[in-house]
Amino acid sequence: AADAFSAAPTDTTTPERGTAMFGTTAKIAEYLSAVKELRGQLAEPDLPDRKKVKAVERCLERVLKPMQDAMLLGELSLDLSDAQLQTASAAALAIKGHIVELTDATNKGVFDVVNRELVEIQEAAETYLSIATIGESL
Repeated sequence: AADAFSAAPTDTTTPERGTAMFGTTAKIAEYLSAVKELRGQLAEPDLPDRKKVKAVERCLERVLKPMQDAMLLGELSLDLSDAQLQTASAAALAIKGHIVELTDATNKGVFDVVNRELVEIQEAAETYLSIATIGESL
C-alpha cells in the first residue's frame, strides 16, 4: 500500500503536479505549499524515522532546491526598488544555508532541528513571495 511518501503521483511533496511556470510566484507558492505539507507529515507521531528521512530527502531534491532556483530566477523579472530586490535576494540566499543545515540535521536524525529549518525556509519563502508579488503586479 502506498503512503504519503511514495513516489506515486499523489505524493504531496512533488510540486510538479501544478501547472505554474517555473520562476513565477505561483510556482514558488506551490513549492511553499509542499513545504507546509511536509511539516504536517513530519508531525505525525507514529511516523517512523526512516520515512521522515526519506520524505525530507525527497523534499530537498524535488522542492527546496528547485524553489531556491526559482526564486533566484524570478528576481530577474521583478520590477522592485533596490531595497526590495535586496530583501528578496537575501530571502532566496538564506534558503541555501537552511538547506545545508536541514541536510545535516536529517542525516543525524535530529527532527526538532529539521522542523526548525523547515520553519526558517517557510518564513524566507513567505518573505520572498510578499515582496515578489509587489514586483509582479507593477
